[in-house]
Amino acid sequence: MAVYQASSSGQNQYAVVTRYKQGLKERENGFRKPMKERYEAVNGEDSWDHYYDLLKTCVEKSWSELLYYRADLSSK
Repeated sequence: MAVYQASSSGQNQYAVVTRYKQGLKERENGFRKPMKERYEAVNGEDSWDHYYDLLKTCVEKSWSELLYYRADLSSK
């Protein structure tokens, strides 16, 4: 994962980039347990609710898109 900060005027903006090591099958239902269940296994019972409340307080807007790397179009 990489995090970038926009350097233009206006509101603060951050871009979080995630790579699926095992490909797009990681997005399929049932590939992993639900996020809430995995989060609480690591951070304790009801920790997801606290995390989600924090997100609702701190994040005004969000969006996502799926990008693909094409080696045949890359200069590297």
